[in-house]
Amino acid sequence: MSQTDIKKSRSKRLQTARRRRKNLFIANAILYALLIFVLLIVASHMKSDKKALRNEGVELYQQGSYKEAAVKFDEALKEKQWFSGKLNADICLYRADCLSKTEDYAGAARAYRAALDYKYGSFMKKSRIEELIDINEALYKYSCGEYNSCLDAFVKAVDNGYDELSIYAALCFDKKGDLNGMKKYIDHYIEKFGYTSFLYYQTAVYYIKNGDTGTAEGYIDSGLALNDDSHRRQLEYLKIAALKNARDFKEAYKLAKDYADRYPDDEEGRRVYEYLDTRVNVDPEPINNIYDLYYEEDFMNIYEDEEHESASEESESESGEWEDDGTDYEYSEEDSWEDYSDEAGYEEE
Repeated sequence: MSQTDIKKSRSKRLQTARRRRKNLFIANAILYALLIFVLLIVASHMKSDKKALRNEGVELYQQGSYKEAAVKFDEALKEKQWFSGKLNADICLYRADCLSKTEDYAGAARAYRAALDYKYGSFMKKSRIEELIDINEALYKYSCGEYNSCLDAFVKAVDNGYDELSIYAALCFDKKGDLNGMKKYIDHYIEKFGYTSFLYYQTAVYYIKNGDTGTAEGYIDSGLALNDDSHRRQLEYLKIAALKNARDFKEAYKLAKDYADRYPDDEEGRRVYEYLDTRVNVDPEPINNIYDLYYEEDFMNIYEDEEHESASEESESESGEWEDDGTDYEYSEEDSWEDYSDEAGYEEE
């Protein structure tokens, strides 16, 4: 091979090597560009305002502003962000608790179910979330008046340690007319949390329904002595009812008059006051003694006088002072009205 051929061959190899390096550079540049593009896309989907909105919601939650917090948690869930399943589950749980605290129990149950959709990525166990779903569904049924269908859920919740729900179990038993069941769960609540005016009221109701007015009055007085006005009105009304049942009409009347003056819109309280008024303020000279229900002797005397007059008329008939002319009279309502209207001076229109 001549020198010329050797030079051409070397030149060709160099050109081929340069082309390879150029192609490799271009390929690497394209690869790096794609990688940067992908990273930018990933970064854009991994960064959002989700966490910031969640933190704002938590701050409102801790301040007790549950409705405002729920709005922030809604906004946080709407933010699109990759790899945020655990964060979303956490937001759902906060949102569910906010809805439950604002008595949107159906919405709370749905929010707890949404937390389960994130493959249990939250800090809360699946069994715990399922319990909260059952509890909120029971609270929703209770709010709709479906007391029988939610009773078992409340009893189960109390057995699982949710002692604060024992009051709902008690009220459901009360709606069923099971006073012993009601008393059992009221006592459970009192044992865990102590008395409130509402619990004094419910306990008094239990004893009144069982005919133990004396014990009921003790609980009523204890409830009224508390610095808790949440059920003072109900306790005052129950006090009047207890005194009425004990036939202490004078004291009941005094309390009922004061109650009716302070709560003029309470129609039931007004009716009780009017009833007690008839027991205490009896008219000594009633308009018509025949309808006087308070003086049986007067009524009986009138009855005896009427009997005496009837017997006298019969004796007069037998003695011949009144004679039958033999005419047969047929009674009719029309004749009766005409006779009455003539005597009374009425004219038929």
